[in-house]
Amino acid sequence: MRVLALTLCTVFVMSAATAVAQDEFDDDELGGSEPMTAVTPSPEATATTREDVTGSRPETALLGEGEEPQRDENGEWIRQTRSGPEEERWQRRFALSSTLLGSTGAFFVPDAGTGAVDSFRIQFNLESFINDGWIFDDDGASRVGGGLSLSFTPHERVEIFASVNAWASRNLRVFPNLFLTLADTTIGAKVAFPISDAFTVGGQLELLVPTAAGVFAGFSGITPTARVLATVDLRERSDPLPLIVRGALGYRLDNTANLIEEDEQLRYDALADPRPPEDETRHLANAAERYGLAINRTDFLEIGLAIEAPIEATPKLRVHPSLEWRWGIPVNRQGYDCAFVPSEPGGDEPAERDDDCLARVGPSAFPMTITLGLRVFPVVRGLSVFGAVDIGVTGRSRGSFVRELAPTPPWRLAFGLSYTHDTRPLLPPPSMTREVPVEVEIETPPPVEGRVVGRVVKTGTEEPVPFAIVSFPGRADTAIATDGNGRFTSYLFPAGVIDMGLRASAHRPDGCQAEIPIEGGDVEVTCELEPTLVEVEEEEVRIHEQIRFGHDRAAILEESFPLMDEIVRAFDEHPELVEVEVQGHTDDTGTPDYNEDLSQRRANSVVRYLVEHGVAAERLSPRGYGQSRPLAPNTTDENRAKNRRVQFVITRRAEAEARATEAAP
Repeated sequence: MRVLALTLCTVFVMSAATAVAQDEFDDDELGGSEPMTAVTPSPEATATTREDVTGSRPETALLGEGEEPQRDENGEWIRQTRSGPEEERWQRRFALSSTLLGSTGAFFVPDAGTGAVDSFRIQFNLESFINDGWIFDDDGASRVGGGLSLSFTPHERVEIFASVNAWASRNLRVFPNLFLTLADTTIGAKVAFPISDAFTVGGQLELLVPTAAGVFAGFSGITPTARVLATVDLRERSDPLPLIVRGALGYRLDNTANLIEEDEQLRYDALADPRPPEDETRHLANAAERYGLAINRTDFLEIGLAIEAPIEATPKLRVHPSLEWRWGIPVNRQGYDCAFVPSEPGGDEPAERDDDCLARVGPSAFPMTITLGLRVFPVVRGLSVFGAVDIGVTGRSRGSFVRELAPTPPWRLAFGLSYTHDTRPLLPPPSMTREVPVEVEIETPPPVEGRVVGRVVKTGTEEPVPFAIVSFPGRADTAIATDGNGRFTSYLFPAGVIDMGLRASAHRPDGCQAEIPIEGGDVEVTCELEPTLVEVEEEEVRIHEQIRFGHDRAAILEESFPLMDEIVRAFDEHPELVEVEVQGHTDDTGTPDYNEDLSQRRANSVVRYLVEHGVAAERLSPRGYGQSRPLAPNTTDENRAKNRRVQFVITRRAEAEARATEAAP
């Protein structure tokens, strides 16, 4: 999935660059501007010839002084166009923008028609949301994300589109508290059937490939959606009115629940006293997880209605305010049987922090939203900027959270920009005959250059360091990474000394030098990086080995003393670490009370060692969590070994306090 996401992103960037480059190329060829670099030829190298300029802008001819290429009244290059009402209609379709998932339309409700023929659109959007106490008390719920989309209209009745969306959702009342969706990919196509100039019906089919396990495609959760679309564009009437009304009716075969089926089964297997599966709910994904990962256990009948008012504020500035309403009606195709657990026997309220069931809550749980949006089309042709606020109407409060559906956020803010490119060829300039001076540039020999062919190894060994980052301080060149054998080849550099910076995970940063000889050519060099067992990260002092203790004891084994000494050195080198919680964790072997006591004694033992070796006691806070915070289910020996650990969690940094003081009024 990472490859697919990177490929789509690359296509988007290249498309945008192509659009801009095409416009610049047209300007350069038609505008007769001065050359970027002045060349002083010798007298023998200058001559004057006559060229007949006909048709498609010959590369060797420049427009003479005082001559202008063909432009329209707005100063735009004249392109090959249709005529009369047909061209006016094409221009109106050219002004259509993409929805947040790629096809043309409003922000979420697609248009039944297509964009202008031979036009493509690229769009970038960001979204954000924050609401403390939304799902749980003091939960600090938030979300930030974004997306890239591209659509193309090869035929007046056909449009194809694709988008990649990613977001990060946080909820401080659950563990883990961060949910990442890095490459939800949507591809689709739309067909249009004009009934009249003002009325169009159409159909759209799209396929969502959701993210699973971080950055991989969740093929088990592939979700197709089919929609019937209708659009009334009142600008096409004999008495035009700046108003567009869009409607959509669709069915979504939602299979996203398949993405968490295996995890829920592992949670059930890890329960100490499980009830029968049909009566058990503790292992099921909670509301924060369903929202963060966009998980639903039902299909949806989707209804959407949008109204857009294209207003021409000035000849070169248009604004398009819009209002959208969307409602998803759950359809339990999967036959999901929701177990209801009351807060007390015979009660009618769900247990604390548990969800209700769709059959009990009813329509108040159905996701319904209203979107208020505004697109602005400034002077640059094809460019638009937009902003929208998505307001949840139902399914947004704790009383309406049900186990079958992802919660609807009470609000969400989206903004971004899009660009539409006209691919039609430019109208050729008129035929003319003129004298053209020809300048012949006298070639100069290229500068002497060479490359650094290097290898990064661990200090004192021949063991390679794969995927190390090699930078070039003081130069504008982008950093590069070593391959799996620690090898790299630099860019071409002029002769002289080349300074390099080296960084790699679990190694101390260092530098290296190489010298390109005066005659040029490649030079080989071996650079060394010293391994380290300790790294200071943003939220944690991470250790790459476990601290070893005696079996069922709190005494640190002598084999871990080098690791402990390196932890001491990390504290000495980072005085900004004001407070660090030293956490002790165990697996589930033994009773919870015993494990909590053992983990506390081990945390105390680690703090005692650090204090005895010079770390200030007030910087350390030991805390034993026992078996309450496993990294993995305690189902295998390997997982239990992971869960028996000591962690150093940074709870206070000096620079964070300094930033807070500077920001205070």
